[in-house]
Amino acid sequence: MRLLSSISQVLFLPLTLSLLGFSHKALASRISVENYSHHENEAISISFTDTTAMAANWIGIYWEEEDGTVDASADPLLWLWTCGNQGTCDGMIESGVVTFSKHNSDHLLKWPLVAGNYVAILAHDYAVKRTVFAMTESFVVTTTSPPSLAPSSNPSAPMLPYSISVQDECYVVSNAISVTFENNNADVGAWIGIFWDDILQYTDEIGDEPLMWVWTCGSQTCNSIVERDTVVFGGNQRVDYLFQWPLMPGRFVAVLARGMHALAVSEPFRVQGVC
Repeated sequence: MRLLSSISQVLFLPLTLSLLGFSHKALASRISVENYSHHENEAISISFTDTTAMAANWIGIYWEEEDGTVDASADPLLWLWTCGNQGTCDGMIESGVVTFSKHNSDHLLKWPLVAGNYVAILAHDYAVKRTVFAMTESFVVTTTSPPSLAPSSNPSAPMLPYSISVQDECYVVSNAISVTFENNNADVGAWIGIFWDDILQYTDEIGDEPLMWVWTCGSQTCNSIVERDTVVFGGNQRVDYLFQWPLMPGRFVAVLARGMHALAVSEPFRVQGVC
């Protein structure tokens, strides 16, 4: 399936309505979310009745703006054929349930959805227009509290005075990210990095490159020893060396490290369109 990146017309059956903020109540086919509140990474099941039942009909999930509008001309965040996959479907599906989850996330580039409000649509892409047959009521994805991602330690060993935290739990895309740290065994070579929140799973060895990083003195060119401070990624600071700036929506952690050894890991924080 190739979702059209430029669509001159979006048609909502049986009426042609405005692209944004259309009402789903006039549509003949039906689509609904089995649960209207989900935690991040929780499976999302969509029930549908498709009166058109064409082989290339699909179900997609879209972000809902604060004013309740949905841009159905854009590519969906997640999508599946009405048979429940992105492969080949046998026949035309008149009704059923499709499920978006970690079990089919190898096809879902935006999985898991970040916290926010969403809708699902039942649609078909023609050569020059997208036809939307039905849309769900708004549903919400909320944050979860995952297991601690702090580095492992030997319980019999004394705890070293390392700490790191982010100023906010949620940042709007492109907003500056402030990270406060304490490193009482400071030396040259300590640095702060931003990673996806699954970078450390009960281990203190870092295996991946950071999305962004600076020395604890606040840049990639300084060499002073800093025991405690706040460093800022983005904002009015130089971003030419932050090669993943701005961060795309998702869940992240900040890490205080020396070499490839994590000294402390922050609680997860979110980056999204609206906080």
